[in-house]
Amino acid sequence: MNYYFKYLRSNFIYVSVYIVAALISIGIVTSYNMKLKIDALTENRAFYDTMYIHYSRQYMDIIRAWDVGIRGYGIMRDTVYLKAYSTNPIRFRTSTAIVDSVIELRKYPFADKMRMAINQIKEYGKYILEMEQMVRQDSMERFKKLFMEDRGSELWHNYYPTWQAVAEYETKKTIEAEADLQLAFTLNRGFQLSLLIIGIPLLIWLVRKLQRDALNQRNLLQKLDETNRSELFDDGNINVELTPESVINNVTQNMKQAEDFIRAIAEGNYNATWKGLTPENAALNTTNVVGELLQLKDKLARVSRQEERRRWAAEGVTQFNELLRKHQQDLKELSVHVLSFLVRYTDSLQGGIFIAKQSTGVEKVLEMSACYAYERIKAIQHQIYPGEGLIGQVYLEKETLHIARIPADYTAISAGLGSVKPKELVIIPLKTNDLVEGVIELATLQTYDKETVAFLERTCEFLASAIASQKNAEQNRLLLEQLKLQTETTRAQEEELRQNMEELQATHEARTKDC
Repeated sequence: MNYYFKYLRSNFIYVSVYIVAALISIGIVTSYNMKLKIDALTENRAFYDTMYIHYSRQYMDIIRAWDVGIRGYGIMRDTVYLKAYSTNPIRFRTSTAIVDSVIELRKYPFADKMRMAINQIKEYGKYILEMEQMVRQDSMERFKKLFMEDRGSELWHNYYPTWQAVAEYETKKTIEAEADLQLAFTLNRGFQLSLLIIGIPLLIWLVRKLQRDALNQRNLLQKLDETNRSELFDDGNINVELTPESVINNVTQNMKQAEDFIRAIAEGNYNATWKGLTPENAALNTTNVVGELLQLKDKLARVSRQEERRRWAAEGVTQFNELLRKHQQDLKELSVHVLSFLVRYTDSLQGGIFIAKQSTGVEKVLEMSACYAYERIKAIQHQIYPGEGLIGQVYLEKETLHIARIPADYTAISAGLGSVKPKELVIIPLKTNDLVEGVIELATLQTYDKETVAFLERTCEFLASAIASQKNAEQNRLLLEQLKLQTETTRAQEEELRQNMEELQATHEARTKDC
């Protein structure tokens, strides 16, 4: 007993719901049952009215119309009397079809007698038509004989009892339906009263309970929504209806999107975006999960880009040094290959290498050693003096010049390649041990980032060392040739001197003998 009491106490709300639901269900069932009883009563009355109209009134009127019409036509021989039953065939067929359908539905126990009576009415119509034909043929004796048979009386005695049976049957069904309706009404009223006494107070208590629960649920949903916005993602829309479906759906979507976002970052997709993040709500998502994930993505993207750029620079330096090793014997050939490589490797548009050479006296000149433009080598001879244009200025200042974000309407740049309108331009001195061996110029329609400029500066150092080494080798070669020439001259002079000495000695010896 205590167990049931504890169960009822702990589950009172469910029990109350079940009780109210049971009372409402029973009330609905009894109301539906009462409706069925009302429909049954209405149906019985409808069947009674239908049979009264068609089986009683219509058939009686048809029989009377035949009797009155044939008597008037037989006595007066005026066809006007035939109009009394001219519509009988249509009326008979219509009523017979309706009566047959009712007989099929009601399953009268005396249905055979009813069909027999209907057939007799049909045959009576033929009997009337036969009498009408005799009058038309002026066979009055035959007409009188048929008339005296009085088949209508026999028909009436067979037909009328069936109508009485139908009336009694339908009346009984109607009375039974009224009794069933009264019982259903009594039951329904009893359960409605029970619902009023028991169900309504329970329903009021349940409503108040549900209102309190709804308020608590709304507070919980609001707190969950606030947590979702502060910890996961805030779309900035504060006019959202707080329903369990919407809040749970938002939390689920944000968690799923965070999972997909983290997976995308882990797979190296640093172009991943957070669906729903706009410039308007970006400020609301700086300290939550979205903000942290975006910062993590940016950091990883920077690290990945830096690593990629480092790998790109390392591979470029390796390939560049291989070029230096292969073509270090010929400065012209080296310049062409190096420039072609740098233009292609840095996605540049144009490029030129200018090597510092001694001109007249102590004056130096920057002579174009190679030029690359639009993926074609251009054999252009060009000389620039120190301080002349951007290249000459870079040669004097020994510092890299990077011109970025050149306006579209910028006329032209006085560069070694002539008048060009690149998007960016970088000019780097070929400097080694604080000595500038030349200048390299590159132009692009894109951009040169810091990594690209640093890569170019590093490769230019190697190129400057290679140029300096080649210049030193050339100078050493010239010195060796001069030394060789001087040695050969000295040897010739020594040989001439030796020959002179021999001649002098021979002359001296000859003079001595003469003396």
